[in-house]
Amino acid sequence: MNSYDFDFGGISCSYDASSIAILPVPYAGTVTYGQGTHEGPAAILNASQNVETYDFTTGKNLETLKLSTMQMIDCAGEPEEVMPRIETAVAQIVSDGKQPFMLGGEHSITGPAVRAVVKHFGESQIGVVQLDAHADLRQSYSGTIHSHASVMSRVREVAPAVQLGVRSCSIEEAKLIEKQKYIILSPEDSLKTDKLEKALETLPEKIYLTVDIDSIDPSIIPSTGTPEPGGYNWYEINKIIETIGRFKKVIGADLVELAPIEGTHAPDFTAAKLAFNILSIMSGEPTA
Repeated sequence: MNSYDFDFGGISCSYDASSIAILPVPYAGTVTYGQGTHEGPAAILNASQNVETYDFTTGKNLETLKLSTMQMIDCAGEPEEVMPRIETAVAQIVSDGKQPFMLGGEHSITGPAVRAVVKHFGESQIGVVQLDAHADLRQSYSGTIHSHASVMSRVREVAPAVQLGVRSCSIEEAKLIEKQKYIILSPEDSLKTDKLEKALETLPEKIYLTVDIDSIDPSIIPSTGTPEPGGYNWYEINKIIETIGRFKKVIGADLVELAPIEGTHAPDFTAAKLAFNILSIMSGEPTA
């Protein structure tokens, strides 16, 4: 029995009838500070039951989304055991002609998902947009190349990327960014439409979008492993996601690093509503 008793938003259809497959991945094998990201998927799924499916600001009926909610990935074992399971699951979803949307779990799960998508669509066909407080560009961390702190190094091995909202990194990462001329925008710069559009122009048409919940300011989302001040507010992050949806085709996505705090439900609900907005963008009908 899973740790949740219902589907995303209470609106899921059968897998065969769906266009987007929601894959919960409760992995927290390389967490190094705050704990609890393994509870993130269940918290988002539970909160999604209380999100209104009618979007008052746009008039969109979210019940038109063709979603299926899949079984949680088995996340037991070492990273070298778990990452192939994630890649296999995502590969099956895209092979079936559906868009994957993962609920994490820690950020390391993005690496195998991107590999699966790139293998399916072909090299040079996929770009990655990351929304995150951290650069996540260490080659390895705490003894593993599959660390959440190394995820964008794994991603950049197989696809070009634009990183948005970054406001924290090590000196080694800063030197790497300068040497490789990676496109990494601070929250302030990414909110400037001309700079964001110029950054997106460097990527292919098809995009995998990875959203770390700590890209949002901790005054709004304190429930994350490594909160970093200076993040996006609710309207800002949705503006950026909407812009990405207007300029690119989002063919896969994930929302990671929610670490629920017992008795504090607002972050779970906010994450579930953000997931709905990302799903709407993936469906080709922006919410803003």
